[in-house]
This record gives sequence, C-alpha cells and structure tokens, in this order.
Amino acid sequence: HYEKYKEFLFDEIREVNPNVIVAVGAVPLYTLTGQLGITKWRGSKLESVIDRPDGKGKYKVLPIIHPAAALRQYIWRHFISFDLKRVLKEQHDPTTYYKPREYIVRPHYYQCLDFLEECRKH
Repeated sequence: HYEKYKEFLFDEIREVNPNVIVAVGAVPLYTLTGQLGITKWRGSKLESVIDRPDGKGKYKVLPIIHPAAALRQYIWRHFISFDLKRVLKEQHDPTTYYKPREYIVRPHYYQCLDFLEECRKH
C-alpha cells in the first residue's frame, strides 16, 4: 500500500509544483528524500526524489521535527520554530542550488591564520 500512496503524493506535488516542501517528521523525510534520521537532517535543505514536471531539476525539501514530538522534548519547539522561519525565507526561491562544502580536517598553521583573519573581517 505504501507505494500506491507514495505515487499519489508525488502526483499531487507535481500538480501543485511548490518551491519548497516541508517534510514534517521522519516518514515524510524518508518518502521525499530517501534519508533517515529526522533529528540529523532537520533544518537542512535537501533535494527530493521527485523530478519537477517543467524539467528544472528536483524539488527542495526542508525537514522539520514533527510538532507532536515537542510534547515530549520541549527544546524541540525552538528547533521547529527556527526551521519554519527558514521555510519562510526559502518559499519564494524555486532554485535548489546547493553550495558545495569543503572540509579541512588537518589544516596547516597558515591555513588557520587565514581562516581567523577571514573571521575577523566578517
């Protein structure tokens, strides 16, 4: 039954063609992105598994913790609020551009100094 309802959901999303989809909880996160772990991915901008009907890539998905979970962990209210504010910023931007990240695990001394200088400038 899951696959039937998943395709029904995907058809509805294609029909509405939103700029951003809010995945409220772990099941929507998995269904829309294939990712597991809502607390790990909450607040992230992810790419959906659904292609846009206009051929402009995939949909943008922003996962949030399900509000019912905030009844058990009060701190999650703040995470949910913060994540929904991000949704407001993203709602008018249809792009799903992701800035590639560069991780420097063992920086050299001069790389550290350069980084600290950049921090000071900002």
